[in-house]
Amino acid sequence: FKAVNDRLGHEAGDEVLRTIAQTARAALRSNDAVARVGGDEFVFLLPDTDPQAAQALIWRLHSRLLDAMHSRGWEVTFSIGVCASTAASVTVEDLLRGADRLQYHAKRAGKNRVVFRVEPALAGATA
Repeated sequence: FKAVNDRLGHEAGDEVLRTIAQTARAALRSNDAVARVGGDEFVFLLPDTDPQAAQALIWRLHSRLLDAMHSRGWEVTFSIGVCASTAASVTVEDLLRGADRLQYHAKRAGKNRVVFRVEPALAGATA
C-alpha cells in the first residue's frame, strides 16, 4: 500500500482499501470477517467452516482480490492468514490470534501468499 500511497496519493490508497472491502464482502458469508492488520497483511475469520470450504473460499477470494488490483493498475499483493474452525467453543479472539500468526508466516514466506489452518479448537494453538 505504501507504493500506491507514495505514487498515487492517499486518496488512491483509500480506494484500494474500499475495493478490497467490496471484493471481500461479495465473497464472504455474513458471519465471516476480514481485517487489515497492517500494510499488505490481512486476516480472514471463517467460523463454522470445514477445511474444504475454507480452502476453496480463500483461494477464490485471493484470486479475485489480485484481479481487482490488477484491473486498476495497482501493484498490491496480499499476505493472508486464514483461521477456520468448526468448534462452537472457539472465540473470535482465538480465531483472530491464530489468523494473525498465520499471516506473519505468509509474509515471511515471501508475501502475496495464503496460509490457512482449520482446527477444531484453537486455544493455545501455535502456527
